[in-house]
Amino acid sequence: MNKKNNYKNLYFMLITGKLAHYVSLGKENFKTATKTIWGLSFVRVYLLVAAVINILDWVGSWLLYRAMGPNLTVLHYNVDFGIDLVGQRQKLFLNPTIGLTFIFLDFLFLLVWTKQKNLNLVSHILLVTAALVNALLLLSLLAVYLINFR
Repeated sequence: MNKKNNYKNLYFMLITGKLAHYVSLGKENFKTATKTIWGLSFVRVYLLVAAVINILDWVGSWLLYRAMGPNLTVLHYNVDFGIDLVGQRQKLFLNPTIGLTFIFLDFLFLLVWTKQKNLNLVSHILLVTAALVNALLLLSLLAVYLINFR
């Protein structure tokens, strides 16, 4: 019985040692990838532009939230059908959340892509996409403002 417990303890120590090694290795790879990506100057510029647009989206959503009453608000208008989405004013914060998610996911994709040879091209594509998505979400917030206060 004692010998069986020793084998269990040894197995547990091996498993936890391997997990600790993989976690440590993952941390080092993450640090290296982050330094590689952050070392590219255009990445910092794209991220700054996307972050500023996203902050504008958050501020605009908050200002609209404050200006609208507790009643239902028009969230989308279609030229063909008219008003097609009505909801609570809390849904205004969905746009900036989506934009922030795009920024984080695109940056994580870049971290995964650091070992590939087309890193510059992929980083341009991903980060321009993040900035454009945030700009389009800001424009959709402007449309919500025009629909509700015009």
